[in-house]
Amino acid sequence: MSHNHYIRMSLDLKDKHITFEENFCEEKKINGVNSKVYLATLIDRFHLV
Repeated sequence: MSHNHYIRMSLDLKDKHITFEENFCEEKKINGVNSKVYLATLIDRFHLV
């Protein structure tokens, strides 16, 4: 299975329109707290013509 499947499963995400790049996680200090930030793309399933 793909890394996208395992990430969605571990984060309990149901939307299959969210995809993660190979380097999907980075650690940052946010407001003085060490945090893991997940980088994803929401695939647009609706196209306006």
